Amino acid sequence: MSSPESLTLSGQNFNTNETFEFRLESQGIIKLKTSVTPTNSTTLNINLSTDDEFPSLSSGFYTVRLHRISDNTTISLLKQLLVTELGDIWSST
Repeated sequence: MSSPESLTLSGQNFNTNETFEFRLESQGIIKLKTSVTPTNSTTLNINLSTDDEFPSLSSGFYTVRLHRISDNTTISLLKQLLVTELGDIWSST
């Protein structure tokens, strides 16, 4: 699998003094968990190049969850993240 270096999530009203856990889940099981601090009030950058677990993820759809440590709140993104092997997705056009 060709590993991406980072993933950027956009939102609003992030507090740059708070820590979040970025989680990828498959069938309710956490497959990847890493700590992240917002870059600014609208952006979270997740550095995947330093996470040893990302390259070992199986191909498939993953639920993306953000867990705010300060108040134990977890939200799920509306769309799932698709992890594929290099060359798995192509267009005939």
